[in-house]
Amino acid sequence: MSRFPSPLGRAAVLLAALLGAAPATAEEELLPDVAVAPPRVAPITAIAIKSREIRLSPTLQRTTTTFVNDTAAEVATLVAMSLPRLDAATAGLDGLVRGAPGAADFIGVRVAVDGKPVEPRADVRASVLGLDVTDRLKADGVPLDPWTTPRIDEILAKLPADKRPFYVAHGLAQWFEGGPGAFGWDVATTLHWIQAFPPGKPVTVVEDHAPLVGTGLVTLATVDRWAAHPGCLDKASEAALRKALAAGRPAGADPGTSTALMQRRVRLALGPDTVGAFRLVVEKPKPETLVIACWPAEPKKPTAEAVVVEASNFTATADLDVVFVDPPAQK
Repeated sequence: MSRFPSPLGRAAVLLAALLGAAPATAEEELLPDVAVAPPRVAPITAIAIKSREIRLSPTLQRTTTTFVNDTAAEVATLVAMSLPRLDAATAGLDGLVRGAPGAADFIGVRVAVDGKPVEPRADVRASVLGLDVTDRLKADGVPLDPWTTPRIDEILAKLPADKRPFYVAHGLAQWFEGGPGAFGWDVATTLHWIQAFPPGKPVTVVEDHAPLVGTGLVTLATVDRWAAHPGCLDKASEAALRKALAAGRPAGADPGTSTALMQRRVRLALGPDTVGAFRLVVEKPKPETLVIACWPAEPKKPTAEAVVVEASNFTATADLDVVFVDPPAQK
């Protein structure tokens, strides 16, 4: 049995959200765009985001958001965060599913409010081409999220024959020789809870999960593209990348000979809200690790441990791709 294939054309576009950069070439394909949105409150309330710190490494993504109620009365309102949308391009990717099999929270998010654990509720909606099919799937006993549900092939195989035409006509599933040969629909998952905000008292929400890491290659063409956009690649990192790529060429080879380094990429959903004090800390797994991104503000000078970005009254206009490159050890 097989799912719908993941089209290469829907693979992630490095830095394109902020730059409008050219799509990655076939040899530089990365995972499709997957990001976890930070916690947000209902927009019509008087709850402001006093500060937000995002700490990122290839193994941990932690978002600490401090909200404050500027009114004279307590406000109880919705707090919600969106998980990566699953579709034919993202479903089944290695490392995407971090939670328990079949769990609505398929990446294993952990939330604490003022130091106390919170178990958010999950709202899962299924759709195809924008048409909501949640109620139909529930009525037929079909899991809303087939990508993280064990035995989905067996469940669809047992679907009565008189129900199958709806699935075929709506592009949800196909059967070949009696069994489901392909299936898939979009799945949107929102984690949410109602939070009380006392007047004038800060409320801090900490959310963490293992980041969703894409991999790909860095070539000279990649470096040229990064260097063409001011603020995306500092001179020291550019020199280090070109030196590492040159070191990988065989002796006597033409300078234009293609060589490559491995890259890891995490997409950060920064959210559209205005943050009073924004801080992004990208932690390096090794001192020699290079961190490349089109920063939302001027980054502080990188150290052996991290790159830090800070901004006041910060409003993100797009997501941010953070790339980690480990140059090979010098011989």
